Amino acid sequence: MVVVILGLAGLAGCDSAEDASTSKTSGQASVSTSSTVSASTAGTEPSRVESLVVDGVWGVRIDRMGGSEDPEEAFGVLPEARYQPIENGPTYRVVISEQGSRASVEGTRGTTQVAVRGRRTSTTDEQAWYELTDAFAGGRFVVWQSTTGLQGELTVYGSGRPIISSERGALIRDTSVSSSPATSSTSMLDQETETARAEATLREFFQAWAAKDATAWKALLSESRRKDMNIGDWTFADLDRVEFGVVVAAPEGIHSYMTYGRGSTGGVNRDHVRCFRATIAWYHKPGVVGPNDSGQELPWMWFLVRDGDGNWRVDDWGV
Repeated sequence: MVVVILGLAGLAGCDSAEDASTSKTSGQASVSTSSTVSASTAGTEPSRVESLVVDGVWGVRIDRMGGSEDPEEAFGVLPEARYQPIENGPTYRVVISEQGSRASVEGTRGTTQVAVRGRRTSTTDEQAWYELTDAFAGGRFVVWQSTTGLQGELTVYGSGRPIISSERGALIRDTSVSSSPATSSTSMLDQETETARAEATLREFFQAWAAKDATAWKALLSESRRKDMNIGDWTFADLDRVEFGVVVAAPEGIHSYMTYGRGSTGGVNRDHVRCFRATIAWYHKPGVVGPNDSGQELPWMWFLVRDGDGNWRVDDWGV
């Protein structure tokens, strides 16, 4: 699965990212002032839209496309006049998790696969706003209540231009996914939610590694892994930078982890294990000879377990 942001970055060409960043900051500042109710503020009642956007699997049926090239309005709520109806638009799968604070959007637009994640940054009675956390130049997923029901908008920002794509459509709960207990210890809905949470943890782990933040990196390891982890010089000291590829769920890898890997030692509940695929490439400092060639892309698998505190942690990785 290819994250659409990567492909869209190519469409943007080599325009100045600095210009886009400046415009984005300016636009987002105006959005912040219009969002008068913060997300999940302790001790307050949820907003009207927030109470409707509950955890679960949804679908957004795209029926109009548009956007704006004006940086003064592109990063705020655009009027419907900026959009045109389309026929046979895609339907994206949306998973809302962590009490409505996270959203993932996946699907296919033509030959392009879409896979983005967002974290809710603000809510008002009229809308819930999610900033995309894994987009090249940023983006948003917005939910609001219309006279006909909930609506969703997926907008991807560009580098050197405010918006690359902006799509809107009805947001409808997927009732085919049951929330009643399944044969396993967790329901299908719970499994979807937990997979999204595990993936978010893995992305945070990647960010900490790329930032050479050893403290944050260690904190995202499972308790058992943290105890026996030998952090060699290759991890941080000899590293110029590290790059990661697209994260793709790989449940087929759980069997090997449970049979031959760290999960085979006992005490690990299979329902509390998630596996993902993502390439890694180390770039060593000049003169450093590492365990792998500098820049070599390795097709690694990443295993996460849910610790006793209910949070997902990285437990193992490798080919």
